[in-house]
Amino acid sequence: MMWWSGLGLTELLIGIAVRVFIVLICLPIHEFAHGFAAYKLGDPTAKNNGRLTLNPIAHIDWIGAACIMLVGFGWAKPVPVNPFHFKNQKHRKAGMALTAFAGPLSNLLLSFIGVLVLRGFACVKFLPENVDLIYHATYILFYVIAINLSLAIFNLIPIPPLDGSRIIAGVLPDKVSRFFEKYQMVISLVFIVVIFGGMLDGPLSFLQHKAIGGLYGAADWIYNLIGLEGNWNEPIKIMIGLY
Repeated sequence: MMWWSGLGLTELLIGIAVRVFIVLICLPIHEFAHGFAAYKLGDPTAKNNGRLTLNPIAHIDWIGAACIMLVGFGWAKPVPVNPFHFKNQKHRKAGMALTAFAGPLSNLLLSFIGVLVLRGFACVKFLPENVDLIYHATYILFYVIAINLSLAIFNLIPIPPLDGSRIIAGVLPDKVSRFFEKYQMVISLVFIVVIFGGMLDGPLSFLQHKAIGGLYGAADWIYNLIGLEGNWNEPIKIMIGLY
């Protein structure tokens, strides 16, 4: 059954908008972050290949984009990185780990910005006739937060070809790293089967829920620090499971 089965017009449009947002905003920012981190460490490969840009056309993998629109799971073109161009070759593995971590970090930051905006809704007095508009805005914004958190958490899984495998390679012995490189294709295929089989849905959902709670807690702390107060309106409470 496709994701749009049984949806009303409003939910369908929101679903399409969310997936377009992933393709045009979330994934390009993620890939740009990889290239920017590598560039700061001394590697100009991404820049030389026209990938040090936020232009989504430079990052879109059309098959991956089609998969996102149809099944909600896809990918962008990986940014090329050459760690042998890093300024500090002594810590090349650490540099590669930092470059890999930059992608998930960018999604985490986008989520937190979204939380701050959503938290700000509680500090504004809305007129009753705007309830529907606020509800839909809240609905879309919450999905933006959840999507970016999902991208961050998913990419931190230490299995090839995800960013987490490159991050953990920075602390693993070379012998173990070479093992993962040698069997990367097999590991990746098994992982894809596990993902499409839904075996990680529960753990990933649990981590996402915990992460969202943590981000809201941090946002509350910032708003209290700067003296802004407000009560969560009902749509936000419903979205984050407070009811």
